[in-house]
Amino acid sequence: MPLEAFIIRVFCWVDEGVEAVTNGIELRTRGFAPRLSDSEVITMEIVGEMLGHDGDEAIWEYFRRHWAAWFPGRGTHHLCAAGGQSVADQAVAP
Repeated sequence: MPLEAFIIRVFCWVDEGVEAVTNGIELRTRGFAPRLSDSEVITMEIVGEMLGHDGDEAIWEYFRRHWAAWFPGRGTHHLCAAGGQSVADQAVAP
């Protein structure tokens, strides 16, 4: 499967899963409005890990270099990391 199709498939799967788990409730409700949706962040994490990029910074850099047009709200890794845990980590935390 081409990588483009894989990213789209993962995003659709994640987006449906986020909706099913949250029942439309926003996971991030404080502070500034997010530039990326929860589904976009989780998709980036899953795809990045599956491609062997370990850690948020490596994944962020990969998407900056190769998929910036698909994730234009990405910003910088430091802005994302400044908030503590990633959305994906928060979503699966006990």
